[in-house]
Amino acid sequence: MTFRLTTVIVATLTFLCAPSVEATPFGLATTAQWAVNGLSCSAAGTSVADCTQDVTFFDPQRQVALNDHLIATSTAGFGQLFTTLRSSQWSTGFYFPRMLGTASFFDEFLVSGGTGTGYIQYLFAGTLNQNAEVPEARLTLSHNGTTLTAFESVAQSVFNQPFTYTSPLLPFDWGQVIQFSAALSQQLLSSPGDFESGSMSASLIGINVFGGGGQLPIGAFSFNAASGASYPLATPEPASALLLATAAGALAARRYRRRWLSRP
Repeated sequence: MTFRLTTVIVATLTFLCAPSVEATPFGLATTAQWAVNGLSCSAAGTSVADCTQDVTFFDPQRQVALNDHLIATSTAGFGQLFTTLRSSQWSTGFYFPRMLGTASFFDEFLVSGGTGTGYIQYLFAGTLNQNAEVPEARLTLSHNGTTLTAFESVAQSVFNQPFTYTSPLLPFDWGQVIQFSAALSQQLLSSPGDFESGSMSASLIGINVFGGGGQLPIGAFSFNAASGASYPLATPEPASALLLATAAGALAARRYRRRWLSRP
């Protein structure tokens, strides 16, 4: 599909500022785009979008034909997002590709085992590697309509930068559907003399479920996703687990001591 260069810019800004709201209970969505000198590629898919193509353009300064291998790919899974953007040709005064990649997943969770209001917390980890004059990268989350910016990097090149994100405690009603989504977006624009490339990944590495008052529930609870995906349910921090074990041990010792003292 061919479109005007200005159309690509508008579409990029629209996605980065306002992620779409999905109508279905769960799913995956990916896009990949690039545009340069009247040439363009636009792809959309569920788990994969690919705009990898060899192009030839004419350099009016040197009066020669040059080749470029443009890569724009995005992949999405439930809890796993990734995009890659790359141009193998140095940008010039008339040749500077604009590239965009997005990946997202959305799902519905049902958490049972408690009453009233509970709290949930999402843990993400990822890596960003970008080299361009005007790069942008974002990871945004949505929990029951509340949008959170988990990570953002604008207008600066970064090299193999890891990032992590722990969301605040977000309320939910036990036994009621939780609507959750995560969207990763990356775009590149270079000035003359730059070589542009970028890769970004993000993974949901843990979900914490808390009872009333923000305490980890003592009893059992169930966690189910409409997609059927298996998400990592995080365990308490080692210090918290040690505290619980110490308290349980102290309680057992106290009960044993009472029984021993009450013996005839």
